[in-house]
Amino acid sequence: MLSIEGGGAKNIISLMVMDYMETYACQYATQKKLKSIECHNDRILLKDMFNMIAGSSTGGVIAAAIVSPANGTLNGTYSAI
Repeated sequence: MLSIEGGGAKNIISLMVMDYMETYACQYATQKKLKSIECHNDRILLKDMFNMIAGSSTGGVIAAAIVSPANGTLNGTYSAI
């Protein structure tokens, strides 16, 4: 379960950490030659890593953006911030 805390502008740090998680997970899977894990654009999407994603306040908005079928990745979701 991925739980994202609310906190307004402080969530930029959470977004940066989650962006790194997506990239690092792909690097790790490639290094370990894990064939059952598929990377998309050199990252493993958070929605593919966690069974449940939830958040409070701004974290809930981020959680909804992560699981959105139209997007599914943090890359570009909050580019305006």
